[in-house]
Amino acid sequence: MNQMKISIRKALSSDLEALIPLIEALDAHHVAIMPENFKAFDGPTRPVDLLEKKVASPDNALFIALDGDNVVGFVDIQKSANPPYPMFVQKDFALLDNLYVTPEFRGTGLAHTLFEKAKEWAKEQRFASVQLKVYNKNKGAIRFYEKEGLIPLSTTFEIEL
Repeated sequence: MNQMKISIRKALSSDLEALIPLIEALDAHHVAIMPENFKAFDGPTRPVDLLEKKVASPDNALFIALDGDNVVGFVDIQKSANPPYPMFVQKDFALLDNLYVTPEFRGTGLAHTLFEKAKEWAKEQRFASVQLKVYNKNKGAIRFYEKEGLIPLSTTFEIEL
């Protein structure tokens, strides 16, 4: 990756149309690895108005990676919290919703840079931690997050009936 060409910044409303193909590619990846949970369909996978709300919300950060004028990656992170039940320690944390890098920029360190940007935002918000969920079949994502120092927090089990 040519570090001089790549820039990372918060997404603007004007970036959303360029971001949608990356979101659709990420969703297609999930369909491919887990067709029992996800299906392909016609139409936008994320409504633009939902993305607009993410861009405008102070409780959310949507960062894009640009190679010149081309969006080549993104990370979406948002405020979350433990449930408001007495047994839980009340704390806010950052929930990383999505991180994606286009195939031509994989293996260049861009995903790491986007993850670092998300962590930086979470620290600025004074969150206690960053959490995320990864499907077990998404082996590449699991390897990436383990390399980044994340450890499993919980496990979801399922049985087909």
